[in-house]
Amino acid sequence: MISFPNQVFREGGPHWHPVARTRYSIKGVNNQEELDAALKDGWRLSMLEPVIDQDPVVESEEPLDDSPPTKEEMLQKAEELGLKIDKRWSEKTLLAKIEEAL
Repeated sequence: MISFPNQVFREGGPHWHPVARTRYSIKGVNNQEELDAALKDGWRLSMLEPVIDQDPVVESEEPLDDSPPTKEEMLQKAEELGLKIDKRWSEKTLLAKIEEAL
């Protein structure tokens, strides 16, 4: 059983998820009808689990960490993307290069 108000998530957006290693958006839902409509529209209950075709379950009430990625995380992502980087770049420049590559 899900309590309301609650949140749903979608890839792409202003927030960075360090575990899923992706940017995402958050949308508030206030009742079961809004939740059902959001899930049909591609929103998910978690960025780490696929959408399921059964009653959703919230496993944790802990708030999401929507802090920006650390420079170490960005350097790792740049390496995964095969970007040639300069370690003297600021975090802002590094993030811009990663977003450009994505």
